[in-house]
Order: sequence, then C-alpha cells, then structure tokens
Amino acid sequence: MPHKRLRHAIVPACVLSLATALVAATSNSANPSASRPAPPPPAGRFIPLETGTLFIPESFRPADREIDLLVHFHGDPATVGRNVEAARLNAAVLIINYPGLSAAYSTPMKQNPDLFAQALAAALSRLERENIVPPGAAWRKVCVSSFSAGYGAVRELLQQERYFDRIDGLCMLDSIYAGYVEDADAQPPSSSQNATPQKDAPATAPARVRRVNPAHMQEFRRFARAAAEGRKTFILTHTYLVPGSYASTIETADDLLTHIGADRKSSDEPIADSPVHVISRAAKGQFKLWGCAGEDGEAHMQHLRHMRIWLVELPLQRR
Repeated sequence: MPHKRLRHAIVPACVLSLATALVAATSNSANPSASRPAPPPPAGRFIPLETGTLFIPESFRPADREIDLLVHFHGDPATVGRNVEAARLNAAVLIINYPGLSAAYSTPMKQNPDLFAQALAAALSRLERENIVPPGAAWRKVCVSSFSAGYGAVRELLQQERYFDRIDGLCMLDSIYAGYVEDADAQPPSSSQNATPQKDAPATAPARVRRVNPAHMQEFRRFARAAAEGRKTFILTHTYLVPGSYASTIETADDLLTHIGADRKSSDEPIADSPVHVISRAAKGQFKLWGCAGEDGEAHMQHLRHMRIWLVELPLQRR
C-alpha cells in the first residue's frame, strides 16, 4: 500500500544534515548532545579484528556449542554495545565500520566476495582462543543489522546465495536507500478527455514518472518475501526524511510493502525512555515495519541510538 500522509508532512530535508549524521554515526558523536553527560560504556569486551570489532557483552553465556551472532554495519561500537545490553541479547556482536557513505560498504564486499565468510570465521576463532566459547563451537543464528549507509554492504551480501541462506534476520534501521528510474507516463493527465485537438498544436512530451529503481531493491524484496512467508525475519524502520536526489527510506519501505502485499496503518506510539515516536506500522509474517516521526538528521540518528527497540525482534537468544 503506498505511503499516505499520516501525522507529519513528508518534506525535502537538507542533504547536508543527513550526510553529517552518516559520518557522526560511527563516532562518539552518535551519542546525545555533548552538553549532557556521556553515557557509560557498555559492560563487556571490545576485541579488534582485521574486519570489524568484536563485542562480547559481560552477560554473554553460551548455552552450548551453538552461538548466536549479530553483525552490525555502520555505528559507533559503544552505542551498539549499550543497545545490545539493553535488548538483553545473549549473542556475540561484530561491528563493521568503513569511513564514507554506502559505496564505502558495498565496495569491500563486492571486491572480496569471501570477506563476510572470513569475518565470521575470524570472529568464531577469536572467541575460541579467548576461551569465551568451547572448542568446536558454531554459529546458530546469524543476524545482520544496519544503520544508514550500512545498507550498501547488506545489499551486496544478499546477492550471494550462501549469505542469503546464512542470514536468519535483518534489522534495517532507517537504512535502505535506492536510486530512481524515470518512466514515460502512457496516459499523461488531460484537462478534458473529450477536448478536440487544435490543428498544428505542438506535441506534448510524455510526462515522466519517477520511481524507486527496482534493480536496487531486488535483494531486499526477495528477503522481505521470505520473511512474509515466515522463512526469515525482516525488521525495517524509517523516518520521514526525504533526501530528494535519491529514494528515501520511506519510498523503499513502500516498495517492499507493495511487493509483499502488506498494508500500512496509522499508529500513535511514543516509545518509553526515548524520543522515538512510531506513527505507522505494517506487518506480514515475520516482516515488520515501523514508520517513525522526524524529518531531519537528528531523527535519523535516533534509530541507531535506540536500536534496542528493534533488536529484540530478531531471532537471537536473550537472557
């Protein structure tokens, strides 16, 4: 069902505001205003790896040799760690950041198709060497979360069948953008269907209709369909920020809703202990969407700062 105006108008936002938020997400500026006390660091260990940083919550207790893993793209490690704690996930967390926008995330995955598999193997090996998990441990559930520009990596991963199969759940936090394509409108609007054309009147160029580029949505559509059928889990959030020059997270969300045949409904849900205000929802099977109020970079950042709200929806063990 196409997105309709609910409680907040969809208005173009300053692209600079969004770009600033994208860069801030991977640093300490992902935290609230510097005028406030810095939040305490998460309880646990951060272990640098060749690809990413491994976070082991202090409360992590592997029940057996099958371990859950969350891989997060684009986000300050301390912020991600605090949210994992708040969500009470009993999982290891691999946080991967690259400096730049979406191309900084897609390029490494494209240049080295084995990179994700190597990162997962390295994380498991390090857990064994540190005696955090028993010898012979294996990943049980692997879920991927992404904020903002991190979607570039996720889209590349889903193009490979082995990773599509391996990933049990996605949590895309205001984090699916796409390009546009333009189509000629076969029936441009006319003021009168019965008007008689004037002799020698200049030809009217077909109207151009801009829509989300389907080539950029193919992998996400497939995963959404699998979630709607109960075979995967897909958690999706968006703000009402519209970049203008490329498709927003609202438009890409609507593309997915149309593809799986799910309807969006109005909501009015302030989330406790956060500035997040949910104003629309949709669900089908294990596909769940939250539309959240806000039209600027600050609203965008709240999806990282309060990702705990949605992490609990992933099929990961909790304590």
